[in-house]
Amino acid sequence: MPATKLPYEIVIFAVDEGSIALDDFANFLRDLVTFHDRLCVITSPKYREYNLSSSFFYTRYGRPIPAGQSLRLTHLKKESPLEIGLLLASAAIFGRAVQPFVQGLRDLVLLPGDYRKQRGDIRRQELDEQLIVQRIENVRLDNMERRKHIAQDAVLKNLRGDRLVRERLDHKTEALLRRDIERIGEHPIQITGVETKRTIPSEETEDADESES
Repeated sequence: MPATKLPYEIVIFAVDEGSIALDDFANFLRDLVTFHDRLCVITSPKYREYNLSSSFFYTRYGRPIPAGQSLRLTHLKKESPLEIGLLLASAAIFGRAVQPFVQGLRDLVLLPGDYRKQRGDIRRQELDEQLIVQRIENVRLDNMERRKHIAQDAVLKNLRGDRLVRERLDHKTEALLRRDIERIGEHPIQITGVETKRTIPSEETEDADESES
């Protein structure tokens, strides 16, 4: 099997509308951690018996990810766009979780150029302001819904393609993953880009995965 590269450090860019409610930002980070950690549990043979649907999963210490492999913040820039740097320390152990995590975020990317064009087309129509605002909001919601479905389908397709992971994907587990992606996609902080800053060879993770089983 040819060696591939796994993302190890990424930067998430997001729409910055000015001041951000601290609770919104905390929830956004929490949703990223939940999605990341659920993928780690699903893809690791070590946690085959772990109950993913337990409410304990959502508590601070409810997920079995070792401290050294937790999602880590490398930097934060409150500019336009908002910039969040993440270290995927999990790539060294939970290699199978990293690609679907990054792919899911990338598929949620808001395409600002397309959105601006759609808004411009609506504003050029001879409509009253209230109707313009409503139609622009409808376009935003349609874009959000489409991106969520694309991201959900891509993540599940990636996981189903791995024979060691496929058996964990029962209906309940897939529904939980879809909900994780939905929470991020519906968030007031909208992702506009995901850039990979550093990678590691995938073979480093394969040996680690085997030693867990």
